[in-house]
Amino acid sequence: MRENAESLLTRWYRFSARRTDLILGTVLLLTLIAITQIVDFGERRLKLQIDPSVNRLLPANDPGLQFYEQSLKRFGGDETIVVAIDGFEIFSSQGMARLDRLSRSLAALPYVHHVLSLPNAPNVQAEGDVLDVGSFAKADLSTPALMAQIRADVDANPLYRGTLLSADGKMTAMAVYFRDIDDKAFIENDIVGQIQRLANEAMAGSGGKVSVTGTPVVKVATSAALLKELTVSMPLIALVLAGFLLLAFRSVRGVLLPVFAIGIALLWVFGLMAILDRPLNLITTLVPPVIMTIGLAYGMHVLSEYYSEWQEGDDIDEHLYRLLEAVGLPLLVTGITTAAGFLALALSPLTAIREFALLSAVGILSTVVLSLTFLPSALRYLGCPPLRSLPGEAVFASLASGLASFNVAKRRLIIFVALLLMAISLYGALDIRPGTNYIDNFPEESQVRQDYEAINAGLGGANSFSIVLTGAIHDTFVDPTVLAEIKQLQDWLLQQPEIGSTQSIVDHLMLINRSLHEGDPDYFRIPDTDVEAAQLLMFGGGDEIRAFVDNQFRHAQIKVQANVQGTAEIGALLTRIEARLGQLSPIVQAQVTGSSVLITEAVDAIVSGQWLSIGIALLVVYLALVVLFTSWKVGFLALLPNMLPVTFYFGALGYADISLNPTTSLIACIVLGIAVDDTVHYLARFNAQAREKASELKATYSTLRSLIRPITLTSATLIAGFLVLTGSELRSHVQFGALAAMTLGVAWLSDIILTPAIASGVRIVTLWDSLRLDLGRMPQYSIPLFEGLSLRQARIFALMSDLQNIPTGTRVITEGERGGDIYVIIDGELDVWVERDDERVELNTMARGMTIGEVGHFADRRTANIDAISDARLLRFNDADLERMVRRYPRIAAIVFRNLNRIQAKRVTNSMNRMKA
Repeated sequence: MRENAESLLTRWYRFSARRTDLILGTVLLLTLIAITQIVDFGERRLKLQIDPSVNRLLPANDPGLQFYEQSLKRFGGDETIVVAIDGFEIFSSQGMARLDRLSRSLAALPYVHHVLSLPNAPNVQAEGDVLDVGSFAKADLSTPALMAQIRADVDANPLYRGTLLSADGKMTAMAVYFRDIDDKAFIENDIVGQIQRLANEAMAGSGGKVSVTGTPVVKVATSAALLKELTVSMPLIALVLAGFLLLAFRSVRGVLLPVFAIGIALLWVFGLMAILDRPLNLITTLVPPVIMTIGLAYGMHVLSEYYSEWQEGDDIDEHLYRLLEAVGLPLLVTGITTAAGFLALALSPLTAIREFALLSAVGILSTVVLSLTFLPSALRYLGCPPLRSLPGEAVFASLASGLASFNVAKRRLIIFVALLLMAISLYGALDIRPGTNYIDNFPEESQVRQDYEAINAGLGGANSFSIVLTGAIHDTFVDPTVLAEIKQLQDWLLQQPEIGSTQSIVDHLMLINRSLHEGDPDYFRIPDTDVEAAQLLMFGGGDEIRAFVDNQFRHAQIKVQANVQGTAEIGALLTRIEARLGQLSPIVQAQVTGSSVLITEAVDAIVSGQWLSIGIALLVVYLALVVLFTSWKVGFLALLPNMLPVTFYFGALGYADISLNPTTSLIACIVLGIAVDDTVHYLARFNAQAREKASELKATYSTLRSLIRPITLTSATLIAGFLVLTGSELRSHVQFGALAAMTLGVAWLSDIILTPAIASGVRIVTLWDSLRLDLGRMPQYSIPLFEGLSLRQARIFALMSDLQNIPTGTRVITEGERGGDIYVIIDGELDVWVERDDERVELNTMARGMTIGEVGHFADRRTANIDAISDARLLRFNDADLERMVRRYPRIAAIVFRNLNRIQAKRVTNSMNRMKA
């Protein structure tokens, strides 16, 4: 199987190096297809949309979301915009006239159903036995006496205190209700902008300050910020990445080719989103910067290898083949492990995070494919001039020398400190709390946040949710006993410090009852019988009560206005509310619902989903490392440097009291996927150097010297790319960029300190070493020492030993020397002879598969001379190698020891037979 894999990879490398025209044509075709999916050329518009709704975070089949949507159908939509005016004389003829003109202007806007304001708010009055549902300002607004009456009516109306008029009487508000309208129509028709302009024009010269808020306002502001993120941050990230490429390669082509590769990958991802009809949202707008930064790292690996292996007079096809052979398998493995880190997020209960995971994984794999196809093909046609020197090479060499000495000398201390930091970090992670605040997502100076906070403070709460009540039978909510229970619940709600106001069918019913009795405050109560309650609602309720109770009086809702926005605070409030709802009578079932409630529950689910995602990601990465390094132990050791930045990140969240929210929950899996890349490259390179130089210090130094520059430049590029996001208007993106950059900085330190310290004490066998290693045809059958081993096991033993190339005429063993090493002949011929009485006595000619030196190894002295009579390859091993095999691969070691015994026994038997002859 491994021979087939090796053959397949080799054929692919040859094909990619030669058929660049076919590769470039295929890439171009796929890119054109993606563009046609993204852009509608007929209508000259983008098919790819932006959805700023926080509901995109929710799973479509969530029971809470389904209940919420049913409630919207039953009681009407909750997409309203609140326009508040503060700091002017409300109860004056001029003030009421301004408000009346503004409410009429707003009602004339497209998609507006109606506007509720002080001038047109229903005011139930009784004229004899007839209830008149008029408005506060239906009479002549120029009458001064009427203003005092309007003020008295508003103060006496519990439905409007804290909603249309603040408690101190200094702020008034009007609610704009809409017909069926989606977010796209809100944005395309600039509904929010029109409302803000009309309000400012109406209040010009009055001294009043206009504030506008509501879910549609937040959505539009979020959409604008996301659009700016794409149009400003992406080009800025590209500029930063190009700067690092120019610093690294000092070539325009060395800059443009990786940037083009990343751009193509982004087009493919955007095309996939358009095909699947998935709009960009608050979370998936982070996909482009993630793909850009990580994708650049793959491109830099390819270009670095292209430059470092370039030799004057090289055949370009052969050079590209060597390039692909050097980076192909490592990039594929790291790309798969990085994608696995992202795909672990697909276990999240939040739809947007699952989409982020899948799109990021597709983008990462696309950049890997393009790095191994498009880049080599473009290099074949364009080429890049060889670098005479690498910027900062002397500085990096000096740093590598110092780090190598420190990492080897302080190996145990470094590992101890790393484990201690992980323990401290995990302890801090115990204090992590879930939570997010979508208003705090905007800067303090932003208009959307200032308006929200002004209305939140002035009107006792700008965050609304509902308590939906379901009765056991029809007419449940005209039963005075049930209505009294609702009134008690509302009284309890108003005692909670987070709640500014509540409204229910009970408030309307009590107001109608009082109005019917000429405003007598003694009748501001629930009617005595269900018949009386039903009659009052039927004749005096009007259309307004349909927002609070259905026609069968079986379903009702309490509208609640709260002054908290953060999900942590909302969660604490909901816990108390749900406990109180449990005290209702059995004939009434109650459930809290609303956008803020759903988001709070979804964010709470992040915690359990986060640990599951991290656990799955660690498991997948670990299994990949086990396969890669062909050892469970080495796989675990290779995982440690990648666990350090992840645990450090969670510890930082806990100690800094930063909440775990839909955005910050992405970072750990991202960093884990990225960190594996440098770890894999380091361990693979160190393994080759350790076998070549037979010195831990020398191997550590040479590995650090060759990798510290690309690792540092790659890490710096990633950090700079994520830091660009700290200039975002959205706080969630700022946090994401800053925390990702910080954690990647820790990952870089881990890669240049902890990884070398761990590697310096471990002999490593990598998958691609195993695939590349040539032991001849079927060594498990043609070499007696490998009898009973699989091809994979034979290669592992060879890689744990030392495969040497021996030129013709080289003395391998000298008679009389102390024995130590044992050799297995892989290729070539060796002559065995002794010197007796100053004459050379030929004993044997040994070829492939034969073992030499085992007699001297066990007898402690060499018994003959052995010279290479042709170029040969010998596999050398000694006691230290065998002991290492016993610890790491006990089954392989047992079979090798058995075979050594057989070889020894056969040699003794042959010697005895010669003596008998």
